[in-house]
Amino acid sequence: DRLQVAEKPALAVFNTLPWSRTDVVRAPLDWPCAWVRDDGGTLIPAQRDGDHLTFVAQGIPGLGCRVYHPVQGGAPEGGKGVWSPGGLVLENDLLRLEVDERSGAISRLVDKEAGRDLTQHAHRDRDRGAELDNTGVLNRMHVWWEQPHGMSAWKLGNISRVDHLVSGAQVALLEEGPVRGTIQVQRQFLHSSLIQRIMLYRGARRIDFETEIRWHEKGSETADAPMLRVSFEPLLGQSEATFQIPFGAITRPADGQEVAAQMWADLSETGGSYGVALLNDSKYGHQAHGNTLGLTLVRASYEPDQNPDEGLHRFTYALYPHLGSWKEAQVEQRAQELNRPLRTRLLGQESGVTEPDAQPGQPAVECQGDGVVV
Repeated sequence: DRLQVAEKPALAVFNTLPWSRTDVVRAPLDWPCAWVRDDGGTLIPAQRDGDHLTFVAQGIPGLGCRVYHPVQGGAPEGGKGVWSPGGLVLENDLLRLEVDERSGAISRLVDKEAGRDLTQHAHRDRDRGAELDNTGVLNRMHVWWEQPHGMSAWKLGNISRVDHLVSGAQVALLEEGPVRGTIQVQRQFLHSSLIQRIMLYRGARRIDFETEIRWHEKGSETADAPMLRVSFEPLLGQSEATFQIPFGAITRPADGQEVAAQMWADLSETGGSYGVALLNDSKYGHQAHGNTLGLTLVRASYEPDQNPDEGLHRFTYALYPHLGSWKEAQVEQRAQELNRPLRTRLLGQESGVTEPDAQPGQPAVECQGDGVVV
């Protein structure tokens, strides 16, 4: 059947994955509303973001769609979905995070549902390293320096030193509201610059790091070459490192070596009670060292291409603290969702778009089996 929409304007939201999902919608809309209503009559709070409208769509069927309409009204009941009690803090019903004003790293992360402080170890008194730890152990940036070596685009060189970017950041709370809260981090380092938006959404366990880097570093045969890495050191018990590979996942030793992985890497406690996953949409160099997860963001290789990474890089990675093992927490599904966001289509005569063949709230195709991805 063709999608019949009697009320205009309307926004169709499509899920291109084979499971039902609740996820973020960000659409270029001029609707002056604080609510949207789905095709089942459910009211959902919305938040303006410049010329975009953002809301959390609920229960979008696998390989199907739902339709949303603007609703005029005041602020959603119950206050903000993401709020800041003060300072550089964001909080929703599940998580509470605090960003360090010097480094831009997360200095405190509390899982309210699990009753766990994932950064408690960084705030204990230590004989050495206390000042460094207190600038944040989650989303900490580092510059690693590689010694010159041949075919540098294909392999890493020996590391001569590591610079921890624990000061000099400009950090500000940008927004809190019914749908999303954002803290922005800006910094200059070497010849390059970074702007990052740390975003927490209503009812979400996923913390997004939307990142822009203007990279102007160059390697050579005569000087050490910098690369930018980010690390996450959560407080976990004895853990096991698992990495996504094509058509599956593999467990590897957490020995600090860089390994290739696709959309996610995970550290879960060996008992399977809790873990932390690092998701990404375009970065493939991962490290696990003990209970630390790392991700290489950009390098300055020089052979065979003399300057392949010069310029603007835009990408997103995300931290996903979870109850249970990576399988029980559906880490694979959450990573697929980050990489395949919900798609939107404005319906109505003014858009010049013909309604698609679909039935709101119903899957276009049904798939059986948790491991199936279409």
